[in-house]
Amino acid sequence: RVFHTLEGEYEAWKTRSLEACYEYAFADGTYFTVIYDGEGHKMPILAVVGVNTTGQREVLGFTIGDRENQQAWEDLFDDLKVRGVKEVGLWITDGNQAMINALEAKFPNSQRQRCVKHKMDNVLSYIPKKQQAQVKPELKAIFYQPNRQKADQEVAAFVEKYGPLYPTAIECLNRDLDACLTFY
Repeated sequence: RVFHTLEGEYEAWKTRSLEACYEYAFADGTYFTVIYDGEGHKMPILAVVGVNTTGQREVLGFTIGDRENQQAWEDLFDDLKVRGVKEVGLWITDGNQAMINALEAKFPNSQRQRCVKHKMDNVLSYIPKKQQAQVKPELKAIFYQPNRQKADQEVAAFVEKYGPLYPTAIECLNRDLDACLTFY
């Protein structure tokens, strides 16, 4: 009953026109367990949140699918384009390769910023829990420098200090590091 009262409003929302240009767009997928046929099934929700030229943030669209694959992302990006989005200045994403491939196919002129929160979580997962509290502020400092040159210096110091102790964490940090520093 609740669904049916909201159905028309939801249809209008998901087919509304969007602005042509967004300064930033955040794209991410998250999984929820949905129960049907008496069993729990993990299903992804792929979502895009945009920030327009006046700084207003809005959910541009989302979709529920069977998997977080390239085709699902392309379909969502195509929907945004059909509703008017022509340009996004900077996409902020995690490292999901299917999403990255879809972005490159559908928004080839946009830059991509790797989500720093996701990257930090990935790097810290290679460091023992007892040492994470010590390492985290130094890792975070990389992304809070006033310019790219200072950030590169922080990276070099971090790698020199922690490389011998946590080589897999450093490998993780170096994977698509440039995409983590795009905003500079």
